[in-house]
Amino acid sequence: MRKEKFLKILKFGGTSLKDSNTIRSVMEIIKSNNSCGIVVSAVLGTTDQLLNLIQLAEVGESYSFDLKRIINFHKDLSNDLGIIDNYSSELKNINYFEDKLSEYLNLIISGDSCLPNIRDEILSQGEYLSACLISKLCIKEGLSSIYFDAKDLILTDNNFGNANVLYQESKEKIRKKFKRESKIQIIPGFIGATNKYET
Repeated sequence: MRKEKFLKILKFGGTSLKDSNTIRSVMEIIKSNNSCGIVVSAVLGTTDQLLNLIQLAEVGESYSFDLKRIINFHKDLSNDLGIIDNYSSELKNINYFEDKLSEYLNLIISGDSCLPNIRDEILSQGEYLSACLISKLCIKEGLSSIYFDAKDLILTDNNFGNANVLYQESKEKIRKKFKRESKIQIIPGFIGATNKYET
């Protein structure tokens, strides 16, 4: 009987990603481990700030200042780590997430409440932001790595807000993905998708 190969995945929570110093420590761990995947949470405090944006939008209040604070924090963090300038892809990534969040928040303002799937989309943006940041930093450090969206790996049901992972289907997708990849995969945590590709 063929022995199943184990995959080494490192997971870093928000406390490990709270500032440029802790992120540099994370990079040293990544460089010293022969792992095939890195899963990251949102930067410390980001998810709570995103929840606050949802609450502001639900009562029709302006969210612009609070959104800009999140965006500027990630820009400053990227600048401290030397992965951003006026023409960098990281700057484009952050601006893209700002536009995407604005789009979702405006949907809430125009409706009566925040639908669970929209809420999930908004809350997932913190993980996407940190995964993009770590991916760019790995490249800067000379590591053979690539960003990979967890929506292509983790399959869930459509119970938005409290989705259940379909473990067998997800396991098969993960095994298939890592079997053919030699680069380190940088993956946003706490994210999955239905068979209709809804977060």
